[in-house]
Amino acid sequence: MTITGALGVAVASPVAAAPSAGTVERLSGATESDMSPQLFCSTKFIVDGVRIRAAPNTSSTIRGLGYKGQWFDIDKFNNSALSWAYGTNRSTGVKGWVSNTSGFLDVRLCP
Repeated sequence: MTITGALGVAVASPVAAAPSAGTVERLSGATESDMSPQLFCSTKFIVDGVRIRAAPNTSSTIRGLGYKGQWFDIDKFNNSALSWAYGTNRSTGVKGWVSNTSGFLDVRLCP
């Protein structure tokens, strides 16, 4: 679709940009089939040494650590209580689950 600008020149109308290769996809729900191209929320770790785990429980493998001030991009939560958040530590690229009930994330940054 084209539109005519103020100077009478035809210009293409703006189109929503495709997500970049580094964009994390949001999972709205508990299944992989509920994917959309938007991130659920970006927040920060508010303490040092937060464990990023392979599954949403304290007995699962630790994949990495988050440190105060590092960004954590949340893709989904494990349940309606939002007790565990799955996402990516922007600084390290580590993906996994972080407890959302222990005050490790600054969820005030989330909508």
